[in-house]
Amino acid sequence: LLDLFASKQGTEKFRVDMRGIFAVKDILPPYLQHTYPFLDGMQGESEWLVSVVTSTAPSGGDTPVNLVIASDLKGVTLGFPEPLYKPAGASWPFHLNYSMSGPNRFLDLDLAGRMSYRLELLQGPGADSAEIAASRALLRFGDGPSELPSLGLIRIEGAMPVLDLDGWVDLIVSS
Repeated sequence: LLDLFASKQGTEKFRVDMRGIFAVKDILPPYLQHTYPFLDGMQGESEWLVSVVTSTAPSGGDTPVNLVIASDLKGVTLGFPEPLYKPAGASWPFHLNYSMSGPNRFLDLDLAGRMSYRLELLQGPGADSAEIAASRALLRFGDGPSELPSLGLIRIEGAMPVLDLDGWVDLIVSS
C-alpha cells in the first residue's frame, strides 16, 4: 500500500508512506547484510511502515528530509544474545529516523525502549560534498535521558537486568 500526501499548510510538506509485510532481508540494504554478517540473526517477516517526509525548511536552512521506518517486529526473530534476543511471537516496537539532508545528519533507532542508538553523521567539506562520515554515537540500554559524547567518541550506557557478555563477544568475534 502506498500513500502520498502533499500540503502547503503545516509542517509536513510532502510524505510518502509504504506499508506492507516484508521480510527483514528485504528491508536491510544488501551492503549492511554483507558488511555485518551477524545481522543474519534477524529472521522472519513483519508489517512495516517506511516513510519519506519533507518538512518546512527553517528560515535560511535546508529543507528537512527524513526516512522513517517503523514496525512492531511481530513475526521477526532477533537471534542475538540477551538483552536483545526476541522470539518471533513477541511484539517489540522498532522505530528508525534518519535525517537525509543538511550538513549534520542523525540516525536515531529505538527498539522497544530496551535499546536506543543515536549516530551523528557530518557532511564532508564543501557544500557539494557527497561524503558523509560518522562523528559520534550513543548506544543506550533501557530508558532515560542521554546526550551524545564529544566528537570522535562512542558512548555505551544504561542498565539491563541480563547481559550475555560471552554471547556478544562470540558474535562480534565471529563476524
